[in-house]
Amino acid sequence: MSFPAPQIEERFDKHGLTAFGGANLLVDLFDHLGLPQCLERHLTPKSLWATYSRTTEVEYLILKAALGMGRIVETAELKHDPLLAAKLRLKKLPHPATGYRALDRFGSRREVAGLEGVHREMLHPLLRNCGGAIVDIDNTVETVHGRQQGTAVGYNPRYHGRRSYQPFVAFEGQSRALLHAALRSGKTPNAREVIRFQAKKQLPEGFPVRFVRGDAHFGTEALLEELEAEERRTGHKVAYALKLRLNPHLQSQVFKPLAWRRLASSDEPIIEAASVTYQAPRWKRSRRVVFIRAQRAPGPSFEPAQRLLFEASAWEYQAIFTSEDWDEEDVWHFYNQRCTAENGIKELKEGLGIDSIGKATFWPNAADLLIKGIAYNLLLRLKVLAPAPYRHYTATRLQRTLLRVPALLVRHARRLTLRLPALWVHRPAWEAVRLALST
Repeated sequence: MSFPAPQIEERFDKHGLTAFGGANLLVDLFDHLGLPQCLERHLTPKSLWATYSRTTEVEYLILKAALGMGRIVETAELKHDPLLAAKLRLKKLPHPATGYRALDRFGSRREVAGLEGVHREMLHPLLRNCGGAIVDIDNTVETVHGRQQGTAVGYNPRYHGRRSYQPFVAFEGQSRALLHAALRSGKTPNAREVIRFQAKKQLPEGFPVRFVRGDAHFGTEALLEELEAEERRTGHKVAYALKLRLNPHLQSQVFKPLAWRRLASSDEPIIEAASVTYQAPRWKRSRRVVFIRAQRAPGPSFEPAQRLLFEASAWEYQAIFTSEDWDEEDVWHFYNQRCTAENGIKELKEGLGIDSIGKATFWPNAADLLIKGIAYNLLLRLKVLAPAPYRHYTATRLQRTLLRVPALLVRHARRLTLRLPALWVHRPAWEAVRLALST
C-alpha cells in the first residue's frame, strides 16, 4: 500500500540565504594567501573613480570559477547573494557584462603576462615539498561554435571539422599543480611551438626540472635537443619519457627479432616489452626506445581462419623514448603516471569550465584560461588544508562537498554570522580547514 508524499507549503520570504556557504572559507583562503595584494602588484589598475577595482573584478572571476561556474553569464544567478557581496566588501556584485569587460581589458600579450605573475606566486607554495619538478605536458581540444579569433580546424576527435583551440598545459606530477597553461590555435602543434611553451619559467628560481613526460605531440628531436641543452647549461640532468609516433620507419623496428619479455599480469591483455637503440632518419644521434605491445585473445565468435589472421595482427604497439637505462617495465609504468595531466585536464573542463569560451578575441580567452588555472591551484591549496580523504577529491567533488553548502547570513549587533547546517557530515573537514587558516 502506497501513500502520497506529504504536502509542504512553500514561501519565498527568507532573507540572507546563500547556496554557496563555502565561499566564506574560500575567500578567507584567498586573503590568507595574499591573493588580493598579488593581483594589485601584477595587474594594471583602473581609474580611481571606477565602481569596481581591477583587483576586485579578477578576484570575482577567480572565485566564480572556483565555485564551479565556468561561464560568466552564470553569475547572474548570484545577483542577490548576500554572502559573496559581504566577503568581497561590495554593496552589490558585478553584473555579468562587467565580468566580460574585465576579460576584454586583457587585450594584449603584455596584459596576460600580468596574470602569469599571479599564477606563479600562487603556484610556488604547492611545490615546497617536491625535490624537483616532474613536468607532464599535454594539449587538449576546446571546440568553439563560432569563428573566434585564433581558432582553426584541426584534430578534433568529437566534432570533426569544427574550429577549435588546442591549449598547451603542464602539470607537476607529484603535487598535481598546474604549472602553466597557454592558449593556442586548433592546429597540430609543431616543434617550434612546443619549445616556446616554457613551463619551466613558472617554477621557483633554482627549482630543477628532473623529468619531462609527454604524449606523441611532444615527441620531436627539437624538444629533446632543448632538454639536453638545458642539462649542459645548468648541470642538472633533465630525464624524459616521451611517446613517439609509430611512423613506417619506426614500425620496421618492431618486426625485427627483439627480446620481447612478458610483463607480470594476472588478467588480459598479455603485455610484453622490449627496447632498442633507434635513430630516426632526420635525427642527429640515436636514442633508446622502449616498445610495449598488448594482445587480447580472440573471442569465441572467431572462425579458425579469422583466428589465425587475428593472432598475426592483434598486437597493439606503443613506443616510448627515454634518456634512462631503467628496466622496460619501469619506463612504461613511469610514463603511465603522466595520467596526472589527463586527469587535470578533465578537472579543468568539468570543474572549472576551461572549454567554455566566452569571448570572440584571442587574448581575453587566453586570460580566461589562466584565471581558471589560478582557481584550480587555489582549490589544490584548499585540499592541502583539509583532512587526508579530501585531498584526493576532484574539483567537482570538492565544490559539491565543501563549497556548495546552503547557509544563512545573519546580521546582529554589527556582527555577521554564517549559520550552517547543524548535522552537516562535512563539518569536521570544514573545521580542520578553518583551524589551518587561523594558524
